[in-house]
Amino acid sequence: MPVLQGEQGPVWRHRTTKAQWLGWLGWLLAAMVFVACWQIMTVDTKWFFVEDAPKQAADLFSRAWPPKWSYVNTLWGRSGTPSTSPRWAP
Repeated sequence: MPVLQGEQGPVWRHRTTKAQWLGWLGWLLAAMVFVACWQIMTVDTKWFFVEDAPKQAADLFSRAWPPKWSYVNTLWGRSGTPSTSPRWAP
């Protein structure tokens, strides 16, 4: 932690000027990389899927929750462990 001599005594600074500039430059570089990656990623993105995703997720969750506990015996069988063969097979 650098200490500068001010008019009223020592002044504590979190970083030196060089470290501040390097930190700022690092954030700028990270932002530039993010923007470049975003541009590459969005070239072939089908945005109607992205726009419809919340609606589809809500629909899926509304059908999956709360679970129908009456199906547990059908899915897991009487033993309490998952069945390895489908119930519709002869």
